[in-house]
Amino acid sequence: MPIISSVLAFNFTIILTITLLRTGVTGGSILGRKFVEERTVTLTERGYEPERIRLRRGVPARLTFIRQVEATCATEIELLGYGIKRDLPLNQPVVVEFTPTRSGELTYTCSMKMVGGKILIR
Repeated sequence: MPIISSVLAFNFTIILTITLLRTGVTGGSILGRKFVEERTVTLTERGYEPERIRLRRGVPARLTFIRQVEATCATEIELLGYGIKRDLPLNQPVVVEFTPTRSGELTYTCSMKMVGGKILIR
């Protein structure tokens, strides 16, 4: 019997690891610590890339924004509806941490509302 329970525990660990990697949930531990969804958004001459990202409601999120283009109005990032606003210095990662509290679509944009993207929260 000990061999069977060891095999089952190993299989469970593998399945859990694959599931977490495929869903983009990283960080934390399954033993009482919260997971954090991490995404990186790059501002290029084409706008924010990716333009759409997905997050889970109630799961802490860590978004890293990197502005790689000088000639743009997008020198700030705003997460509309969450009161989050940060400067985006050229080629410097800017980390925004928050926990999505409502399902739906959240817009992130420059201060002039000309360049932006969407966060789909489910």
